Amino acid sequence: MKKLLMTLLIVTLVFTCFANGANENKGKGLTAVQAALKEAESMTWDELLAKAKEEIGNNEFNIYAVSTRLDVDTFTQKTGIKTKTTVFGTADLYTKYTTEAEAGVYGADLLVTLDAYEMGNLMEEGFVENFVPNEFKTILPEEEQMPLNIQYVSFAFFYNNDHGNLKNYVTNMWQFADPKYKGIIMQNPLTNTAFINNIIEMTKPEWEAKIKKAYKDYYGKEWAASEKFSAPAYEWVYGLIQNGVFEAKGGTIYNNTISGKPGTIGMVAFSKWRDGDISTLTVCPFDSINGVGGTLSKTFAVTSANAKYPYTSALFIYYLLTEEGYAAYYGGDPGGYSSNPNVVPSSTALARGDKPIDVWKISSPGEDPAYVAAHYNEFYTQIAQWVAEKK
Repeated sequence: MKKLLMTLLIVTLVFTCFANGANENKGKGLTAVQAALKEAESMTWDELLAKAKEEIGNNEFNIYAVSTRLDVDTFTQKTGIKTKTTVFGTADLYTKYTTEAEAGVYGADLLVTLDAYEMGNLMEEGFVENFVPNEFKTILPEEEQMPLNIQYVSFAFFYNNDHGNLKNYVTNMWQFADPKYKGIIMQNPLTNTAFINNIIEMTKPEWEAKIKKAYKDYYGKEWAASEKFSAPAYEWVYGLIQNGVFEAKGGTIYNNTISGKPGTIGMVAFSKWRDGDISTLTVCPFDSINGVGGTLSKTFAVTSANAKYPYTSALFIYYLLTEEGYAAYYGGDPGGYSSNPNVVPSSTALARGDKPIDVWKISSPGEDPAYVAAHYNEFYTQIAQWVAEKK
């Protein structure tokens, strides 16, 4: 009888301790994933590595990503943690992940993905959790931290300069909307959601002021709203669409601009500069353009709200923010920039004509997920109408 009472007492004590531990997080309003990420914020790399290895054991850490560049082998070699990446197109990733999240089904621990609009929706629905290690909170610019942006990807307007013989051909963003410059080689905006996000960003006051100034400098008069265009960015992108020659692949845009006649204008991801003869190309963001000369899309890294291994997700994010982790992710190619200002473009990228991210930001709007999500549907409908009207 005494043994039975002692056993019951021990069970009761164990249950009480477990319940108190669970209720501690519940009392704070935190899920298990949120509590883990909160604790992980203050951990050093070594502390977080030990916690992640304890958490995951011999199991597999799962990532959904939109880029084949995400090299998990170096992470596994460094940590001993088995890692699997499943790569999707951007739209397919969000469709799959949202379906799983709504059903409460585990699919991935971490998402590494593009598109500020969709990310804004995931954040609003509570399907993902943000994490920034304390060590990086004083290093990363505040605007990169919620949701965490690990990388900018640059897109540029550029033109064939006839091996340097054609100088100062493009000096103002409104040339892209002027019928005189019809024939700009670019992707259909409806297939490039990041570009739509960037156009929405241009309706913010700081960019609108730049666009209005460029308009006045180009046309010699103040920009004025009309029944058709409520913002200068709308009028500009309408003209750009009418001038555009749509191509599906970035490589085609890049090569056709190089092989085209002097003055041929294109817009494509700057990562294409890793190959080919760049001596015949002038990149508008580097040439003191008046207004907008390119765009910047963000690459987000967020933890699934129902992750099995949140400490491991935190560890991987920590890794991506380091110079070593970013090099393993993107390599030394041009066109990609860590959100960590201490990680600078490689010598290889600079040799191919790239510039630091601060140079890009002067004439290249980025993406604000909350702002984009609030305006996306209205603007997408308008873009679709203008594409349909294209002659």
